[in-house]
Amino acid sequence: MFGPIRKHLRKREHSDKLARSDERDPSLLKPLADVSLVDAASAGLEDQESDNFKADKNSRPFRHFKEQNGKLQGRFSPDGITKNARFNDVLASFTPDYVTHLLPRSTTAYPLHYAVRNFNTPLLESLLKNEEWVKSIDCRGSERRGETPLHVAAEVNNLDALKILLAHGANPLIRQTDYQGLQVVHVAAACAAYEVLKYMVVDLVFYASVAFTQATDLEGGTAVQWAVFSANIRCVRLLLERGCAIDRQSTKGWKSTPVHSACIGGSLEMLKLMANIRPEEFRHALKIKDAEGSTPLHRACILDRGDLVEFLLDHGASPYELDNESRSVIILSAIREAWQSAAICLKWGVDPLVCDRKYQRHVGHHAAMAGSDPTSCPPLIRIIDANPKLRKKLDAEDMFGYTCLQYAAGYGHVATFVGLLQTGADISVRNQKDKTALHYAAKYGQLEIVRTILDRPDGLAILNYFDHRDRTALHLACSYGHFEIVELLLFKGSFPFRNDLGKTPFHVAASKNHKTILESIVTYFALVLNAKDKDGNTALHDAAANDAGEAVRYLLSLDAKITQNADNQTPMDLAVANSNENAAIAFITSPQWKQTVMTPSVKYGNVVLGLISHLPDVMSLCLDRCVTKTYDSAKPDDFQICYDFEVLHPSSDVTVQSNDCWGRATKRQIGPSHTMKLMAVYGRVELLAHPLCTCFLERKWIKYGMYCAGFSMLCNLVFVCLLSYVVITAVETELRPHLLKKSFVNVAYHTSNLTDTSPAFQALYQQAFHPERPRFEDAPSLIIMMIALALIVVKEMAEVRSEGLKYFKTLMNYSQLLMFGSCLAFLVCFYIDFYNHSINDWTFQFAAVAIFLAWFNLFRFCRPFGTFGVYSFMFFSILKTLIQVSFFFFLLTAGFTAAFCTLQQTRVFPNNTEYYAYNPEPDPSVLRTPFSTVYTSALQIGAMTIGDLESHDMFISPFMNGMFEYPVISFMFYAVFLILMPILLNNLLTGLAIGDMAAIQANALSLRLVMQVYLHESLERVLPSRLLNKLRKDMQEYKVHSKAKSHFKSRLARWLQSGGITEPTLPGRIDNDLELADGPSRTAREPPSTEKLHRKLQQLENSFLEQTNMLVQVLQRLDKMTANDDAFAGNGFYTSSLSERARRRGERIEEDRRHAERLNFPQRSRHSVSQVIDE
Repeated sequence: MFGPIRKHLRKREHSDKLARSDERDPSLLKPLADVSLVDAASAGLEDQESDNFKADKNSRPFRHFKEQNGKLQGRFSPDGITKNARFNDVLASFTPDYVTHLLPRSTTAYPLHYAVRNFNTPLLESLLKNEEWVKSIDCRGSERRGETPLHVAAEVNNLDALKILLAHGANPLIRQTDYQGLQVVHVAAACAAYEVLKYMVVDLVFYASVAFTQATDLEGGTAVQWAVFSANIRCVRLLLERGCAIDRQSTKGWKSTPVHSACIGGSLEMLKLMANIRPEEFRHALKIKDAEGSTPLHRACILDRGDLVEFLLDHGASPYELDNESRSVIILSAIREAWQSAAICLKWGVDPLVCDRKYQRHVGHHAAMAGSDPTSCPPLIRIIDANPKLRKKLDAEDMFGYTCLQYAAGYGHVATFVGLLQTGADISVRNQKDKTALHYAAKYGQLEIVRTILDRPDGLAILNYFDHRDRTALHLACSYGHFEIVELLLFKGSFPFRNDLGKTPFHVAASKNHKTILESIVTYFALVLNAKDKDGNTALHDAAANDAGEAVRYLLSLDAKITQNADNQTPMDLAVANSNENAAIAFITSPQWKQTVMTPSVKYGNVVLGLISHLPDVMSLCLDRCVTKTYDSAKPDDFQICYDFEVLHPSSDVTVQSNDCWGRATKRQIGPSHTMKLMAVYGRVELLAHPLCTCFLERKWIKYGMYCAGFSMLCNLVFVCLLSYVVITAVETELRPHLLKKSFVNVAYHTSNLTDTSPAFQALYQQAFHPERPRFEDAPSLIIMMIALALIVVKEMAEVRSEGLKYFKTLMNYSQLLMFGSCLAFLVCFYIDFYNHSINDWTFQFAAVAIFLAWFNLFRFCRPFGTFGVYSFMFFSILKTLIQVSFFFFLLTAGFTAAFCTLQQTRVFPNNTEYYAYNPEPDPSVLRTPFSTVYTSALQIGAMTIGDLESHDMFISPFMNGMFEYPVISFMFYAVFLILMPILLNNLLTGLAIGDMAAIQANALSLRLVMQVYLHESLERVLPSRLLNKLRKDMQEYKVHSKAKSHFKSRLARWLQSGGITEPTLPGRIDNDLELADGPSRTAREPPSTEKLHRKLQQLENSFLEQTNMLVQVLQRLDKMTANDDAFAGNGFYTSSLSERARRRGERIEEDRRHAERLNFPQRSRHSVSQVIDE
């Protein structure tokens, strides 16, 4: 008998080995997964020889198995298996571990499960004859529920298999591995397996001292609860008769009882069965609440089953119980539109307007929020009509101060709103904020509600009601942009009253940028255009403060007045202060832009200054409007460009708040170049490079800048030349003879006969003591130099007076002051020496300092002159970098100074015979080194740093001759010095200098413009006010003709100013710059194609704006967020739970369909547990 099995095992091992060695076609193993374990086992018993298991020429061991698949499945059908006893015995001989390894993971056909599910009792008996299968009798299937053969028997109602499994020791209390953890009795109850269920609760009753009727799943549910879910009356009756409790709650999850489950299923027959068999437990179960705090009556009311509700009330259910959300049965009925259930509750004497404890809302509130029509419940209307107190209670407020009518108006439930009015709600009732239903309908954009209110006579009476902030419904509709409601309110007679801030609805619409609403209001009430609120703000102020560009543009098109409010601020001031770019652009592009920009500002002095500080892009647009190009109709190529400098040249009466030179707050008039200086201070290079600004600077340069800068440069140059001439002449006539005389005296004092016998010293004597030697007698040069110096001093004093303490914060000014001091000291000492016929030790030291600083300060006066100014800026930038790096490398310099001073204090004569052979008479002077003192060591380190290494004489030759006391460490320090100082420092300085020069060259144009601005600003500080006023009048406007030619003075001024950096915007050049720049108003006349394109773009822009406004209105209707005034008291419209929120018609239709399905709940039999749970 076991021969075929051994044969099959050998073939299986051989096939597995081949399968592991050949993985080219894994799909060949798939037929094993397509057949059941029975077929796989029977394949091993085929009497066909090993042809089916031997590998063919393509190494496919299971080539023939696929051909046998269909035949095997047909042969071993459930009916055929029972007749094949040999097959059952063979299958039973396999161990469970081998079967598990044999089958793919995806299959569920385990032998025990297969036999039970297919009612194959012979196969089951054969398997259980093997002790290995008996040990695995409680094995679980591969599905997620983890069911054992007992669970399968209960699921398919296979009583014979259940008995066999129990007889072989199967555990009926074992649980499935899913979330519920069902036992066998629960599965039988859930699948309506009546025979299995009856056998367990009637015949077995107990197992391990546990009654099946009391067994619970992991959530605490009993078998009767699962029987109720299966809707099988026979199973429920059986369990109730065997003692299953119906007032027992599950411990987890919904925590419901079987009575709750029966109410959820809507089975009146099952409830009657429970009430008849277990009346006491049924009455007790009616008082039990589930996890949501709902009683069975709550569950029945949700279904709107009047028969269920009446049955439960007849058996003692209380209609006054509240769930976890403090809702009674009648309130829940109103929320779910279960008016049939509500009518039955009212018949039992329930208060129709009882309020919940959480939010103090009654049926009317919940019906209004859910969109339920109360007229569907005639008993409710009759009761309220018969009782005046209830009618008054219908208009009561909830915890948030809203009535039911206001909820219906806010949510837009028209049918509910009309139904509440028919029920007896008062349309004129106000809440604690003095708001009516019309206010909320207007606020949330409920047009149909507003129309419904205004179609009633009592609705027109509340048209102009004020709320707690003196706002009407028109204010709220304008605030939220509901154009249609605004039109309807105005048509019905709403008046634009003022609120508590003095603002009309026109102010509100302007601040929210609702252009269409502004048009509508102006059509009815034109006087609101320039109306002011309590703070003196017009609608134009509010629009500008809230960046409402479209509103500003529309108001300006209506010629709205530009006035000042109580704080002396214009609308443009508010737009600039809040950095509202859209509003500012609307002002600049309006016809009144010049009036707006030139209006004095309390905060900025001038609006232009505020635009430069906060809105540079808008300022660029403003500059564009100041440049216009006018074409000649007769000559299209002939045009004229007009520059309007009025924006850049503010009036003389404009003042700004600033600090004086001593830091005291004061008001001062702004200078002619204050606008340009502000651009430079804030780094607005793009504004400085604008054609208008560059032309403005050029005009100033031509008018007076060129002459002033040239005169200043000339004075300094004359002074420097004369100072150099005086010093050099004084050196030749005074200092040189003095030094020669001093040398002759020293030599004569220290030697005896050298001065008398040496011809050279005799000549030196003649030069030093000759009585007719020349003296300094060039007094005119000295006088002219002093006059030039006086002029320079006066200029610097004017700058000190103008700048105050700021003058002393600039380091370059100290070089000028030091030059003045040294020059004055030289002149005083020189005057004293000249009359005393002696030379002071300090005279020519002061002269050296003065002459150096005089030439050095000429760099400062080169800045106004184009390229020379850029080079000057480069020099001082690199000098600044050098000073910073020098402070950093001072540490290394000090370290090397001390180290070399220590190691090379003096050299030594070596202990070497060869050295003395070459040097028979050693010179002691060779022992001296430049590192003998700290001062000389520092100087030598500095010289070596810049490249004066002298390596042969100072290091290599002494090292080779052995004249170093510490040769090794001295050489090491020298090597480290070469790496760090000359190489690293020089490369670092070179890199920094290149970087600075590249940055300066890249920004050469901006640097030139900034330097010109500061030049003009410094010059205007010292110029008299009369001259400045004259210059201001002369430079209000400048016109350039395309055919005009520049004269020599203009070309010279351009060369001096630009130095070749860029071409200025002078005649013949400015037209190119204009064509490249943007701006809506630069040209007074444009080609026809351009005008057509502009019109098309304007039409597209208007279309986009209209669509944007429509989209905003749609979003505002969808997004029903509350206003700021509702924030402090909470928002009743959005504090309800998810079940209380307004349900649309589609949701109610879907719920009605589900309710109809519950009424026709079919009987289920032999369904899987998963199907029951999913349903």
